[in-house]
Amino acid sequence: MLLTKKIQQILFYVFCLLAAVFFVVINQAFARENVTDWYIKDFQTKIEIFSDDSAIITEDIVADCGTARDKHGIFRILPTQSTTPDGIIYTPIELISITDFKGQSHPYQEIIKNNTITWKIGSANTKVSGENYYRIKYKVLNVIRDQNTFDEFYWNLSGNYWDLEIDKFQATIILIPGINKDNTEITLYSGVLNNKDNKLSTYNWLDNNILEINTNKTLTPNEGVTISISFPKNYIQHQVIDTQYDNSKQSALNYISEEMPYSSPLFSFIIVILYIFIFPIIVFTIAFIAHKKQQKKNPYYKNSLVTTYNPPANISPIMLGFIDKDGIQAHLITASIIKMATLKLLSIKEQTKKVMFIETSVLEFIKNNNQENYQQLDEAEKYIFQLLFKKGDKVSINQLKNNFTYLELRAIQRIVKTEAQKENYLLSKINKLKKRYLIWAIVLLLTGSIVPAIILFIFYNINKNLTQEGQKLYWEIQGFKQYMQIAEKERHSFYEKENIFTKLLPYSIAIGNVKEWVKKMADIYGEEYIQKSLYWYAGASTLNSLNAIDSLNNITSQIDSIANSINKSISSSSGHGGGGSSGGGSGGGGGGGW
Repeated sequence: MLLTKKIQQILFYVFCLLAAVFFVVINQAFARENVTDWYIKDFQTKIEIFSDDSAIITEDIVADCGTARDKHGIFRILPTQSTTPDGIIYTPIELISITDFKGQSHPYQEIIKNNTITWKIGSANTKVSGENYYRIKYKVLNVIRDQNTFDEFYWNLSGNYWDLEIDKFQATIILIPGINKDNTEITLYSGVLNNKDNKLSTYNWLDNNILEINTNKTLTPNEGVTISISFPKNYIQHQVIDTQYDNSKQSALNYISEEMPYSSPLFSFIIVILYIFIFPIIVFTIAFIAHKKQQKKNPYYKNSLVTTYNPPANISPIMLGFIDKDGIQAHLITASIIKMATLKLLSIKEQTKKVMFIETSVLEFIKNNNQENYQQLDEAEKYIFQLLFKKGDKVSINQLKNNFTYLELRAIQRIVKTEAQKENYLLSKINKLKKRYLIWAIVLLLTGSIVPAIILFIFYNINKNLTQEGQKLYWEIQGFKQYMQIAEKERHSFYEKENIFTKLLPYSIAIGNVKEWVKKMADIYGEEYIQKSLYWYAGASTLNSLNAIDSLNNITSQIDSIANSINKSISSSSGHGGGGSSGGGSGGGGGGGW
């Protein structure tokens, strides 16, 4: 018997409260005691970016050496250049000040060698103990990377070369006016050097142009946090920097913080079992029950799936994919391009190029003179069409990569989302359950409950933010997908005169079964019918000599290559869109204690 809504909410709040209590208890169980070497208790950095391609960085570091003997201070190492596939990027550094938090100057020694600058803070004549406070303020030039179609702040925030553990790290980034949360793409990387995912940090917007990044666990030696912020061009006046420091990287002193024993091994073990295994199961159960209950409120959920033979509501392939998967993916751009081809707005030509003794096929997209069917495109498709030919009436598949960046995919998604809201398919505000998933996922994440937070984020993503009309459309899409997968011969024979293959080919790409669809159409209608339907493909007439299946596989492979090219354009040598890694970008460095 399902729990009532009120009881579910009460239980959920109770268990989330327990998670916070568990986290505090675990923190106490693992608290540092009898500190006998350096570690960083708190590391806060503020980065203020200016339009002249520079940044002023202020690092507030609370370093604790406890009761250790013969300790004098810390040292901070920063690189003054970074090597990329496109060459060396120089980032000259100018020190402004090194003080404590009250403004009192610290003694320091500056060492410049082999592309790094090191500040050894403290005096050999003065010993320190306990907590020490260091504020390092410096200016960096050439901080914004000039990519082809966007600008990017790709920066190693904490540094991956610290010999010390960092219990808490926080970065605040202040962007210049005009660059804000509405026109930026944020990607975080964390962990050891070259790690391409992010499990150790989160970000949130404090204001329209102020971004905050926080870690959710202790950073061990050689772990760090890197960020990529991509934004439109024309906000930054790029500088040409061709100077470098003649310095060599100082190797960090090999101080490793001791792992302190638990206050009670058995007690800690029980807490860990509850925290890691039992609590996530409880959170999943409650979230799943809430999800199923939400589904049953949908009047169409209880109905049997009805096979439909046309795209519901005559929606476009890209809208169909958006409603079905709750987002825009690269293959939906492919589907839109093929739809434009079937409407005779463009032609696709296969060019053969020979490099040495190897022949390769390259697709070209050619804008046709007759554009009378242009109005049959929806707003997102029109935007894609303009992007496709923004530099001329002919574009190769290689040039296509530069046209469809990750930022452009975001722009396309915004257009589709706006259209979905206009058609009353999508709620203008997030629904209550989806909001609860998000809020409690963030709460659990902040309390260190990583696994339960991930569970709630998953339920947040699968919970669709659809109106009742949108729920009906989603259910009809499932019926249409079923039809596309079955493709009965009798039904298609009925629609043959409507040229059903050409009409539904873009939808098969959006659904993801294009190869199966083409093969079924060939089985039903034969090779000649398919060849005639490919009037938009300039290479089709040359394929008649090939086996029918081979020729069709060639066509579908070329179609797939469009999506592959778009996917590749999302990743690059920069950090945006998943193309970077922990320790990538400029900035970073590390340090230690002495």
